[in-house]
Amino acid sequence: MPVRPPRIRLFAVIGSALLVGSFVFAAGSRVTAKIECLPSPVAPVQLYAIGNSDSVSPGATALSQFTISWGSPTILSLKTYHIVPDGLKSTGQVGLRTSAGKVYGPWPTTGSPGPGGEANAFWTANVDLMLPPDTYTVTDSDPSSWSANEGTGGAGMFSLTGYEDNALVAAPCAACRPVSAQLYANGNGNKVTPGATAPSWFKVPSGSAAIMWIKTYHVVPHGLRTTGQIGLLDSDGKVYGPWQAIGSPGPGGEANAIWTATIDLELPPGTYTVTDSDPGTWSANAGTGGSGFVWVGGYQDSAPVLPVTETQLYATANGDSVSPGVSVPSRFNVESGSVTVVSLKTYHNVAPHGLKSAGQIGLRGSDGKVYGPWQATGSPGPGGEANAFWTATVDVVLPPGTYTITDSDPSTWSANAGTGGAGMFWVSGFAN
Repeated sequence: MPVRPPRIRLFAVIGSALLVGSFVFAAGSRVTAKIECLPSPVAPVQLYAIGNSDSVSPGATALSQFTISWGSPTILSLKTYHIVPDGLKSTGQVGLRTSAGKVYGPWPTTGSPGPGGEANAFWTANVDLMLPPDTYTVTDSDPSSWSANEGTGGAGMFSLTGYEDNALVAAPCAACRPVSAQLYANGNGNKVTPGATAPSWFKVPSGSAAIMWIKTYHVVPHGLRTTGQIGLLDSDGKVYGPWQAIGSPGPGGEANAIWTATIDLELPPGTYTVTDSDPGTWSANAGTGGSGFVWVGGYQDSAPVLPVTETQLYATANGDSVSPGVSVPSRFNVESGSVTVVSLKTYHNVAPHGLKSAGQIGLRGSDGKVYGPWQATGSPGPGGEANAFWTATVDVVLPPGTYTITDSDPSTWSANAGTGGAGMFWVSGFAN
């Protein structure tokens, strides 16, 4: 039986080329070889970076992006910068997101000291990923400590290292990277008082909006020791966040007066309520209708972000004389669609001195479902009667149906012949 000649794979380095050959040795024959030339290994290079040597502050307020115009570079490492006083106890994760929303990672990172010895200032993720042409957004698990400055346009500092493969990696083109803007604001230059008494909303009517930051305003004497959290709540009850805010001084130097939460969130069409972990210090005034000052920034995709206009939806009231005590239920109907109720008001005109305090107001659906009750605040009646108007600030979406208003003190609830004995009430909000 013939013996198969041995087949040997040989390697040699000649100049800058690596020679790989498959050689067959046969008895009495000359050596033949097919040689292929492979390029020698190349060192990784920095493909792209956003950063500079100027002073930085924590909290990215714009997207950190890059565009691959052609070719397919291989990303070996992704690094972000987090310099805060005393450093960080640990690092987090970084990732990438394509323009279509595809997510790469996130990958865990290792930390290294900053230029001043700050612990875990540099976060480095080791990846091995070949990317096709597209615009990519760098994501970071702690945007509130991600370093940025005016030179980066508010974008978090980062760098990419890998192999170019004849690819062009550059800043996103003007058409690819939208202009950051303030999308919505609820505030004015008038004097404020602490304690928001009405919800702060905004609406995305169409398209989508990428929210990058939310600011709330808390001006109190001597300032605040710490900041809290800011979140969002949609009309279906879905919660976004909350996100930890960082503080900056107010116009009079008040500590932690401006709370800024840095986020990266794309919102579909809908109505959104801004939530704040300390509504008791959230600044408001008559110009905002009692709603807390808020600013929302980011990018919009053909979707103007609009304020929500509150209107009176239902009412049972008139200008005739009233007497305390109701004899029939106070009801209203939601005929079609749904409505968001933001305030309920009832009338308790007890002459001549009024009431010592306000009580609670609630709702009950025809299916027996109970909403609330909510604590009301009192305001004087037309003759100065204390706590004649009870107002409860709520945020509830009501589907079609019949609803009964409940009041914790029906014996003082004002009614008359014009209301058929039903207690006077007002329901405000907006149609969805």
